[in-house]
Amino acid sequence: MIVYATHAGGRYLPMEESLREQPEGKRAIYVNITNSCNCDCVFCLRSMKEMAKESSLWIDHDPTLAEITEQLDRLPWEYISEVVCCGFGEPLMRLDTVLGVLRYVKAHHPQVPTRVNTNGTGRAGAWHRLCTALCGAARHHLHQSQCIECRALSCAHALEVRHRFL
Repeated sequence: MIVYATHAGGRYLPMEESLREQPEGKRAIYVNITNSCNCDCVFCLRSMKEMAKESSLWIDHDPTLAEITEQLDRLPWEYISEVVCCGFGEPLMRLDTVLGVLRYVKAHHPQVPTRVNTNGTGRAGAWHRLCTALCGAARHHLHQSQCIECRALSCAHALEVRHRFL
């Protein structure tokens, strides 16, 4: 799944199914950017369990920006509370795609908050480019999760860190 919502029990549902199950209220939409990851964390779902194909976050290919925006265009935006760039890997491995998604959402739905879930390591230069790109944008969030195995690489934070760029 490229674009999905989460539900109780850790289930990932396409938006149509999400609305059938929970027809009222807003929800976060997650954009699955990539399977690629620069870490091999022991606690990651990638290495812990097999997922049923219909609910797996593993994608067959890295989606293009055009594929992602085509799916975003079909969403009923009145039900969207935020858009989260994430992945079954590290989204900042595909920084240009992440930036394209963030810019697209802000251009078409400026009232909708955006967020990037990241392990904080990304690829060389990703942090500087991301921060530079987001400084002029309204209400983007960057969510860096603590990655115990990666801390020695570049995660200097011992706690979950949430950076806000206004």
